[in-house]
Amino acid sequence: MENFRKLFPIFNEKTYLDYASTSPFSILHKKSFNFAFKFQEKFNCDFIEEINNLKENLKNSIKEFINAERKDEIALIPNTSYGISIIASGLMLKKGDRILLPSFEFPANVYPYLYLKEKGICVDFIEPNNGLITLKEIKKSIKKNTKLFSLSFVQFLNGYKADLKEIGKWCKENDIFFIVDGIQGVGSCPINVRESEIDGLSCGGAKWLMWPQGTGFLYLSKNLFKKIKPPIVGWLSVKNPWDFLNYKMELSENLQRFEIGTINFLGFYCALKILLHFQKFGIENIYKKILNLRNLFYEGIKNLKIETITPEDGPSGIVTIKVENPEKLYKYLKSNNIIISKRLDYLRFSFHFINNEKDIKKTLNLLKKYKKCGA
Repeated sequence: MENFRKLFPIFNEKTYLDYASTSPFSILHKKSFNFAFKFQEKFNCDFIEEINNLKENLKNSIKEFINAERKDEIALIPNTSYGISIIASGLMLKKGDRILLPSFEFPANVYPYLYLKEKGICVDFIEPNNGLITLKEIKKSIKKNTKLFSLSFVQFLNGYKADLKEIGKWCKENDIFFIVDGIQGVGSCPINVRESEIDGLSCGGAKWLMWPQGTGFLYLSKNLFKKIKPPIVGWLSVKNPWDFLNYKMELSENLQRFEIGTINFLGFYCALKILLHFQKFGIENIYKKILNLRNLFYEGIKNLKIETITPEDGPSGIVTIKVENPEKLYKYLKSNNIIISKRLDYLRFSFHFINNEKDIKKTLNLLKKYKKCGA
């Protein structure tokens, strides 16, 4: 796992702490792109067969990574918003039904639901308690016609990791669909969709999974799949797409029905190669490394008397700080080759397993120097 860092050229020049935004590419990414490019350049075998093999292999790896039961419960999609929209628009909720969301969700997990308000569907919001959305807050916010609860595995701004297992169990017992936006957690934190009773998991791959942009996946439980009518369809949504002039349009009996057209071959080929490395390292080991780095940084900023909006509970790879002049500090860190994100009026640091303690100590030393200068 330590040697994997050497494959990322960015560390020759910069300290990268921004995986919650987009992951940098590595030599492995470049090799994957080159192979896929050369394949399509020469067409050494049937391209359709190669695409189908890629889809099957990647879905099988995703199934194992998230602990799904079958690969047929997985669809390959371009991003998180696409998957959430499939669920929101396809569930066919009725006028007067209610959806519950945390009030500090990323828009990808909000707009697809708000779009349903014109159909008479109500969207309610939970206010966090000290940055946390716990089962206690959820229970208080549930109303008579609440049919669906959707939240992020890891909150994009403060880094709080929800207790999916506890929430999912309660939703199951109360006949409420449990939907998870996985993009800030999958790839950095272990997840088990069956143990957590998750009905729908939508996840773009460009952050913690280190996939190229425009790649992601959707998981649906058997129960939710049966209740979703595809809001859009394409030529690959049917049982036999190669029977071109048969317009009966019998939809596929699995999540292929949501893969409406040709996939991003280069992107998903690269995604498979990266995911195989993640599986080799083991997500438990990856999470343990991330937590060690996160805790080192978290303690460091507390010692520096820097305010954080990241709760101690539900730790993830994200720590977000609050300072008087975030733009100035952001530019200072950037000028010293520390790459982070400025989100709203906060500065967000995000650590992956390819970071090391030197990255953390260098960043803390710069923060200390910045404070000492009275900036």
